[in-house]
Amino acid sequence: GGCMKYWFGMFVGLFACGQAVQAEEDNVSPLLKIVHSQVDYQLNADGSYTKTEEQIIQPLTKEGVEMIASNSLGFSSKREQYTEIQAYTQKADGRKLMVSEDKIFTQEDPAAQGAPQYSDYKYRSFAYPDVEVGDQVVLRSKLKVTEGAFKNHFTETESVNPSVVVDLAEVSLSQPVSMPALKLDVRGWQATKVTEENGQRRYYWSYRQPKTIQTHGDDYVSAIDYSPLIVMSSFADWKQLASTYHQGAADKALPTPSIRQLTDKITNGQTTHDAQARALYDWVRINIRYVGIWLGNGGIVPHKADDILQNRYGDCKDKATLLQALLAAKGIASQQVLINLGSSFYRSKVANSVSFNHVILYLPELNTYLDATAELIPFGSLPFDDSGKPVLREDGTLATTPSTAVKNDALRIASHLELNKEGKWIGKTQIQASGAFNLALRGMVLGIDPHREDQFVKQHLRFGLQRGSGSLHKTDPYALNDSYQISSDYRLSNHMPMKQYGAFPVPAGFAAPINLVDYLYLTEAPMRKLNRVCHPASLVEETTIRLPDNLKVQFLPKDQNIARGRFHYIAKYQQKGNQIKVVRQALDNGKTGVCTPTDVMQLHQMAQVLSEDLNAQIGYQPLI
Repeated sequence: GGCMKYWFGMFVGLFACGQAVQAEEDNVSPLLKIVHSQVDYQLNADGSYTKTEEQIIQPLTKEGVEMIASNSLGFSSKREQYTEIQAYTQKADGRKLMVSEDKIFTQEDPAAQGAPQYSDYKYRSFAYPDVEVGDQVVLRSKLKVTEGAFKNHFTETESVNPSVVVDLAEVSLSQPVSMPALKLDVRGWQATKVTEENGQRRYYWSYRQPKTIQTHGDDYVSAIDYSPLIVMSSFADWKQLASTYHQGAADKALPTPSIRQLTDKITNGQTTHDAQARALYDWVRINIRYVGIWLGNGGIVPHKADDILQNRYGDCKDKATLLQALLAAKGIASQQVLINLGSSFYRSKVANSVSFNHVILYLPELNTYLDATAELIPFGSLPFDDSGKPVLREDGTLATTPSTAVKNDALRIASHLELNKEGKWIGKTQIQASGAFNLALRGMVLGIDPHREDQFVKQHLRFGLQRGSGSLHKTDPYALNDSYQISSDYRLSNHMPMKQYGAFPVPAGFAAPINLVDYLYLTEAPMRKLNRVCHPASLVEETTIRLPDNLKVQFLPKDQNIARGRFHYIAKYQQKGNQIKVVRQALDNGKTGVCTPTDVMQLHQMAQVLSEDLNAQIGYQPLI
C-alpha cells in the first residue's frame, strides 16, 4: 500500500493489470488468459522468507498484448532482492524467445524523484520480445526477503483480477511448525487441509475462473473489495499491528526545542486548541512539500520531526508525524491513522499491510481527522478519497472516517446570462466550492497556465457547446478560507434567431470542474451488480436569464422533483416578465461513501430525469 496523494495506482501484482479496463457490458470478451500461475512462500523461523513465482499468460486481444508486453517487478532494495528472473515469449509456433539478462533493467521509484532517500523501492523492468495474440509470456522469479515491512512479521495478500480468464492459479506456503499458525482471510479460493510433516506446516489454495466474473468499471469499488483474495498474516490482530506501527513512529513525533519554537511562532495569538490546531495544520499542508511514496515502499517508520522540518518535505507518515509533534508542543493529543486512499472500502478481518496505503491524523479532543498531504483542503474537511473509509488508529481502535455530507460538501454555480437585442449572450458565472470540493476547484485553478488564461476560458465555454471568450477572476488557491470561489465574465458568439419563434435550453455558461452534465454519462454506462463509490454531496446550479424587450417568453420547462433513495433532484423554473430564474439541485443524502446495486439503480433513475431536464427548452416569440 502507499502514501498516495489523491489517486491510487493499481494494486500491484500481475493479476491486477486489468483494473482500468472499461467495458460496455458484462461478459465482454476477456483480454488475457492466465494459463497457470503458481506462487510459493517459504517462511523461515527468523522472519525472512522466499517467494517463488511462475506465471504463464496468454494475451487474447491486441489490448491484452499491450498490457503484458512489458513487466516491472517491484521490490524494496533494503529488505528484498530478486535472485532469479527468467522470462521468455513462447511463440505459438514453438519458438522460445528469451529475455537476456542484460535486457533486465533496474529502475528507481518514479514517485521518489527529488527525494531519493525517501524510497528504497526499485523495479526490475523488461519487455518480452515479439509478443502477438495467441503467444504466451512466461516468467519465473525468486524473491528473497530478509525481513517483512513490519519487522519480525509476515503479511502478504494474493488476489485475482476479476476481468481475466484463469485456467489455474495456485498459492502455497510453508512455515516451520515452531512458528504460530498464520491468521487467514480467504475469499473465493479453494483451500486444502493444512498439513504438518517433517517440521513444516503447509498451506495450499487453488482457483479457476473459466469466464470473467466482472469487468471493472470506473467509479465502482476496487476489485480487491470483491474479487478472489487470500490474506495471510502473522499478526494476532489489528491491535498488534497498530502497536508495532506505533513503536516505530512514537519517538519521531516528540516535540524538540526547535519544534516548540516553531509551534509558538505559528500559533502566536491563538488561544484555543481549535484555533491552534487549525494554524498548525495549515502551516504543514502548505509549507512541507509532499512526496508521494507508498506506505511500505519507504519503510513504515517515519523520519524524525526535526529532519522533516529541515528538509521541508516528507511523505504522508512524515507530514503526519511533524504535525503530531507540533500539536503535542501545544498539549494537543493526536494519533496517526492508517487508511486506504482510493476506491477500496474493504478492511480484512486479518491484520495486514495491504488494507492501508496512507497515513492521516486523528485529534480525539476535537474529534477531527486531518490529512496533512491534502494541501488544498481546509481544516476540518477531508478529500473525498479519505471520506467514509475504514481506518486503524495508532491505539488499535478500528473506526471509520466521517462521510462527506450535503451540508458541508457543496459546489454552487451561479450564472447570470443576458441576451442583447442582436441575439448575443453576455454572461457571468460564479463557482463556489466548500468541503471536499475545494480540491477540484482549487486544483483546477492551480493547473491553469497563466499565459493561456483566455484559452482556458474559451475551453470552459466550449464544454457547454458554446463559442465565446472572456476573463477569469480568481484568488490564491492556497488561501486559507473554508470555501473557495472563482468567477468568469464572458460573451458568447452563438447567435440566436430573433425574428421568428424559437426555443433554447438553459445556457451552460462557464463550466465548473464538476457539474450536472457529469451525471449524464451514467445514463449510458452499464449497470453492474457491484458497489459503487458514491460520496454524499450537493451540486447546485442557479441561472438567471434575461431576454431583451423585443422578445416575449412563451413557455418554460416543467419543474422536476424526483427522490429515489439517497438521491434527490429538484429543478424549478420561475418567470417575471423577461427574467427567468432556474434552480437545479442534485443531492446525494447518503450516510456512507458506497452505493449498493439498488442505490445505483436509483441513481440511474435520477440521472434519466436530470438528462431530460438539461435538454428541456425555454420557448420565446418575437414582438414585432
